[in-house]
Amino acid sequence: MRDRVLFLDRNDMLCGYQLDRIESMDIPEFENIDINDAIEFYEIKRYFDAGIHLKTWTETSYQEYERKSKTLYGLTMRFINNIDDDNIIKHYAAVDTLYHASFWQLFCICKLHKKILNNAFARLIQSDHISSFDLFEHKEVVTSYGPELRDYILTNVNHIQLIIHVYEQDFTPGKKLFLPDELTGEDICGYISQYVASQNVNPNHLEAIRLMRATVQIPITDEIRLAAKRRYQEEAEKMTSNGTLITSGVGVVLSPDQEEVKKYEQNGNDYTCSYSTKWLKGTLDYPSILNNFIYVFEFVDVPQMRSLQVHTRTQSGVFGRVFQSQSSRMYPDSFGFKSVQNMCNLQMNAYYEFLNANEICLEEVLQWVFTQYLQEEFRFPEMRVRFPSKGTTYSEKCSTIITAFESILKQYCLYVKHGTIDFELMAMSSASVKFDMVPSLLKKKYIYGKGNDYKSLTYLMFSDQCMLSFVPRIYETGKRYDCFLSLFGMRQSICPIIKSATYRLFDTWQSMA
Repeated sequence: MRDRVLFLDRNDMLCGYQLDRIESMDIPEFENIDINDAIEFYEIKRYFDAGIHLKTWTETSYQEYERKSKTLYGLTMRFINNIDDDNIIKHYAAVDTLYHASFWQLFCICKLHKKILNNAFARLIQSDHISSFDLFEHKEVVTSYGPELRDYILTNVNHIQLIIHVYEQDFTPGKKLFLPDELTGEDICGYISQYVASQNVNPNHLEAIRLMRATVQIPITDEIRLAAKRRYQEEAEKMTSNGTLITSGVGVVLSPDQEEVKKYEQNGNDYTCSYSTKWLKGTLDYPSILNNFIYVFEFVDVPQMRSLQVHTRTQSGVFGRVFQSQSSRMYPDSFGFKSVQNMCNLQMNAYYEFLNANEICLEEVLQWVFTQYLQEEFRFPEMRVRFPSKGTTYSEKCSTIITAFESILKQYCLYVKHGTIDFELMAMSSASVKFDMVPSLLKKKYIYGKGNDYKSLTYLMFSDQCMLSFVPRIYETGKRYDCFLSLFGMRQSICPIIKSATYRLFDTWQSMA
């Protein structure tokens, strides 16, 4: 198969790989081709249908090879249409793994679901080589062989990933799969219960089941979700007691002798951040305290002022992305994200206690921001908000702060909508404010990339799997970079042209938003 043609999207770096095979291909006799030949001819035609060609081809040669591909595709259609109940199992067994998805595409193109009888299809899907995700992607197949596919799912607990994928696809973009109408909600609930009680379970699947909510197609019950939660806890305890643990830690130190404002140290898997109390004592006015959160503790980036306490894809690493829960109802988690969160909590706790020791209440700083600073610096309308006072308990502070920020959001929404804050109007509303519904004074505040070009560009610049970030002479010095952007971002002097081009790219995206 390494020498055969496989169709890949033009944004794939291997797009067109081995397509030059058509240059030396002869039109074979029909009796001399096998199933993989037939599928390869189909893969070649897909390139021409998409208008993809090699740069070495002239217009004349392209037209010549296009005509040849149509002739080869004719052999494909003849071969696939000759598949019947008696030979389909033999032919499918010979299909190379990389061509499984293409086989089912041709199965539908040639409408074999109207020709292959149900009992023959039932024998076919018992093959060890069946790719479930490729099979259930085609609605015509699922509709034609509903009873057989229902039994196919229910007789193997390893198909739980199909059920989870179908549930998640209602909330997330991705490959669309179909389940047969014959598979009832009662069937699915029983199947999930069987999986939870089975001997071999995947903790990520258990976590996804725990986070499910009942839908029309998958009416999961609270009892099943609770069973999944308890089984997950059992599996976690087993891994903790029997597995090999890798420990790591983060620490925050406020040093009276340190001259540097901040300093980072690493010892194995342990990280320590130390801060100069001399600097902190010299910045006890309210504006400087806010700046410390920005420039010293780095809670946000500059100049965008976006929170850095969020999960990013690069924090996960390859294995983290594979093993972390994929549920759309669970915030993405990873070792790197937990480390960031732990560091943030330690920074806040240390600085909060430091301010208290210097008779400054952080809640009063927040009160000042919303009731004085915004009005004096930005001419924002009067805001009414109350943060916890000294002496309140931790639980009381939590309740008060939640209420305070809810009020702040409502007042800001009124300001964006009406240009002022009407407190009587705000009192009329008892509904909570959803973050995704909070308006902005900027008409085009956010940019959301989409499409294959966007995916390709972001992969090249930001992926830790792209080889563009690997430069042997730099790697040999012991330096490592997460992605291409971090590589030339750290070495701006040698990449001014690339950096300028990147900024122009983002300017273009913004103008299109």
